[in-house]
Amino acid sequence: YAPIVHSEISRDGQRLAALVPHAGTGKGRGTLQLLVLRPNSDSWSRMNHGAISVISPVFSPDAATIAALRITEDGPDAALLPFDGGDPVPLTLPRWAVAMKWDGALPTCIGVDKQETRRVYRWKDPATRPGTLTPAGFQVGDYALRKGRLAWLHQSAGWPTGGAEAGGLEHRGDS
Repeated sequence: YAPIVHSEISRDGQRLAALVPHAGTGKGRGTLQLLVLRPNSDSWSRMNHGAISVISPVFSPDAATIAALRITEDGPDAALLPFDGGDPVPLTLPRWAVAMKWDGALPTCIGVDKQETRRVYRWKDPATRPGTLTPAGFQVGDYALRKGRLAWLHQSAGWPTGGAEAGGLEHRGDS
């Protein structure tokens, strides 16, 4: 038995991704394996692609790729993991990246800016550093993207007892 600590279903409902703790000892101990159940199959495929641990996997809209945060021998990174062969495509991370989600052709995530504010970041191109989508000064706790709209939960100082508020804006895919 291996508990599933996170799961994700592709938008078309044809693939299931699950993060399960690695049951080994030594170097692999305490890591998370990304397993994917493919259509018309009852066996799981490992998708770590050399990473020690995978965190926050999310399917592309066409279910051909998973974007994920990873822990590698060289430290944290992010990558696009293709299903039909090929090497992972590395993504340049903002500081302290978490909570990957997909927006159009490329993923987004929460990262921390130079003022220690959690903001939503979006990649325009896998080879470049992602740009911010949320205004400065908002501590983003969670967010959602849909059809050019971005909504986020702003966590005030002292949250959860200090309260939270919602924000949102229109965004273009190229900003």
